[in-house]
Amino acid sequence: LPDDIVIKLNDKSNFTIRNSYEIPIKNKRQEFEIKQFSSVRIDHKGKVKFKKILRDILHFQNLLTLFIQYSPTPNSVELYFKEGKKQDLHKVEVFYSLIKPQRVKEKIHWSDMLIPYKLIKEDFSQIVIEWMNEKDNMSNILNPFFSTFHSPFFYVSDKFLNLAKSMEAFHRDRVNSSRNIFFIDRIEKVLKDYSRLYNGLTKIRSKRVFAERVKNMRNLFTHSNQIEDKVDKDNMQLYRMSSTLQLIMTCALLNEFGVKKSLIRNQVEKTNIFIHLEK
Repeated sequence: LPDDIVIKLNDKSNFTIRNSYEIPIKNKRQEFEIKQFSSVRIDHKGKVKFKKILRDILHFQNLLTLFIQYSPTPNSVELYFKEGKKQDLHKVEVFYSLIKPQRVKEKIHWSDMLIPYKLIKEDFSQIVIEWMNEKDNMSNILNPFFSTFHSPFFYVSDKFLNLAKSMEAFHRDRVNSSRNIFFIDRIEKVLKDYSRLYNGLTKIRSKRVFAERVKNMRNLFTHSNQIEDKVDKDNMQLYRMSSTLQLIMTCALLNEFGVKKSLIRNQVEKTNIFIHLEK
């Protein structure tokens, strides 16, 4: 089995990814089967609110989503706790509302992932530490971004608006918090900062022109009458623009949390995840 990945998040929390196996019992003597599965364990010292535990689970799920560009869902969630000074652990199975993707991928090969573990093995612990400890400062960016993965019933216009909102928040919260910057300038700045990572695929010649298209489309959905403007005729254009924003925000977030730019650029062009954007 692969070694456990043990990460100390902070003085009160430890994080472990553990690989285990099971041998199903079968009556057929001609067959022997062994299954490997992985589990994520977060240990807390002292009292922790239940909402925080669920938020930590979702936040790590979002990191995996960023790496593979697909929303994984846990098979089960178990909670272990102590009462008073007793050392015995009590086990509780946790159930909560979860929207699953329309098509569940039972098996995902590492070659189908944008950032497989083996390529970031040396930096993985630090990436997880920064990611988990920054969750309270990133909600304005991450909530609209990952909602496009976790909510399969979005209209393409909803996906576009959430991605535009996420990119605007990324610039405001991670680049320049000044209130005197227009939306189009924030979008253009992010486009330029990460151009080398995605432009080999998308070939966006003018970042200003693309930023203006994003601004106009956002204003159209936010302020105009969609029926009168016949926006439905531009669904393919809107889908492509949304996918491009998803790619750019993926590059920005990966690099922000420690994935090397050269690796991101290579994987963006190597995998088939964003091949539909190639010109």
